[in-house]
Amino acid sequence: MKRILTVLISAFLLLCGLSGCGAANVSGPSSENTPQAAPSVAELSMETLVDHADLIVAGKVSGSSETVTSADPAYKTSIVSIDVSDVYKGGVLTGETVAVEINTSPGANGAVAENEPLPPTFSANDQVLLFLVVNDHGSYYIAGIDQGAYFKSAAEPADEIQYERQTRLGFGPDTFMLADLLECIEDSAAAGTTTGTKTQ
Repeated sequence: MKRILTVLISAFLLLCGLSGCGAANVSGPSSENTPQAAPSVAELSMETLVDHADLIVAGKVSGSSETVTSADPAYKTSIVSIDVSDVYKGGVLTGETVAVEINTSPGANGAVAENEPLPPTFSANDQVLLFLVVNDHGSYYIAGIDQGAYFKSAAEPADEIQYERQTRLGFGPDTFMLADLLECIEDSAAAGTTTGTKTQ
């Protein structure tokens, strides 16, 4: 009987050793296996923004509306109205109002990458300069999410107009002088990659 009991205990200990049931799991979750959200938007230089945009305009925000576009309230679409004061590229005229569509979502699979561009937020009377791409239903969207949206700087030099991005997240120039943009547009037009009119 003692021999049978000894054999059973030995067999049990051997099985436990092989399966690891007696070993404590001291390792925490590996960050290597944790899914990380990657930026979903490519970095756009000023030259790329100029070439990519169908419309480059300066103007004033005159209104906005927001609607929920799916069963998930985190997904919203805002339509921002811009009263155009200057056209640097594209077929609209000064004095026209363009509709800019802004879609917001919680990010890829609910996770937002560390450097994921965030859509800008607009308030009435904001002075903006926008790089816009036409969509399939007659309004526009901002090139590169926040990379194509700039706000007139309150700290600009007296003899120059300066624009700055609202957020430093994402890519694109943080600030630029209007004169630099105009030079970039002229270079692009000379290379045959863009057309448009400029009004001051």
